Amino acid sequence: MIQESLVIIHQNKKKASDPLLRQRLRAQLTGCFEIDTCQRWLWVTTTQRIESLVAQDFEMYQGQEAYYFFLRVASGLESEILGETDIFGQLKAAWRRFEEQSHSTPTFSVHTLFFYLSPWMQALFEDTKKIRSQFLQNVGGHSYASLVRKWIKQNWLHPDPNFILGAGQMAQSIAPFLSEYQLLLWNRTPERLLHLENQLKSKSSWITRLEDERQGWSQAKTAIVCTPVQEQEDREKVAWLKESKALQVIHLGASKKQPSAWTSWPHCFCMDDLFEFQKCVQTTRLLHLQQAEHACKQQAKQRYLHENHPIRNTKIPFGMGTKPMGR
Repeated sequence: MIQESLVIIHQNKKKASDPLLRQRLRAQLTGCFEIDTCQRWLWVTTTQRIESLVAQDFEMYQGQEAYYFFLRVASGLESEILGETDIFGQLKAAWRRFEEQSHSTPTFSVHTLFFYLSPWMQALFEDTKKIRSQFLQNVGGHSYASLVRKWIKQNWLHPDPNFILGAGQMAQSIAPFLSEYQLLLWNRTPERLLHLENQLKSKSSWITRLEDERQGWSQAKTAIVCTPVQEQEDREKVAWLKESKALQVIHLGASKKQPSAWTSWPHCFCMDDLFEFQKCVQTTRLLHLQQAEHACKQQAKQRYLHENHPIRNTKIPFGMGTKPMGR
């Protein structure tokens, strides 16, 4: 049964030591469903043929435990900001991309894995919404967007204009929460930048779409970077911001535990700073989170035991899976 063969492999980015191990794993997991968030990598597949993984870098969950873990991730209970909502949107976006890949790629493994994961993923989305509405709806203040807004309001009296660098999932989540401020937008892909601008037009009239990235660095008082760390390109950006000594930067893809050009800038605040800030301002939410944890475990058990659930009655075609993982 697919439930007993379902495997989720997890790597925490803070604990990742050797990128070659990840490349090796990807080579073994041909055609799997991969999710890349700011805190973790997840690989979802249906195989019993992975023989070994490097323990210090990867965690592996199977069957009911795999569903329980994934439900905790989707509900925000595995996030640094407990109960945050951004991860659920990232998971849904990753699944949509995988669906598009299954339609556009004639690879048998991708198309077949999508077919067999579909009912399982729909169950995951349904259970996540249920748990969030019952236990986490009124917890409040646990998205990165709301945390950034609180940070700006508490630390800077005059943050205008705000420069948002990037137009992906994180930028789309952050920008609406800053609609009360003047916003400068830039992204290297014009189509995605236009999409973000159109998304914000109904919420704010203080929006400027920039054609030159350097304008943002020279005009803004606050910059929110919503792109991954890229060492060579980032050195040039940091050189630009040094020309404006008053510019404050919040980088939502950087960490002080992984030094980069950004962390050398004294006015750059990373994810670590936001997490520390969140610990200082959060109110007591322990009971709600404990209830949500218990609900995740119970829901995983119910999904596993329910005889009529499509996951339970789906068979895996012979030979489906990945090559065994050697040391």
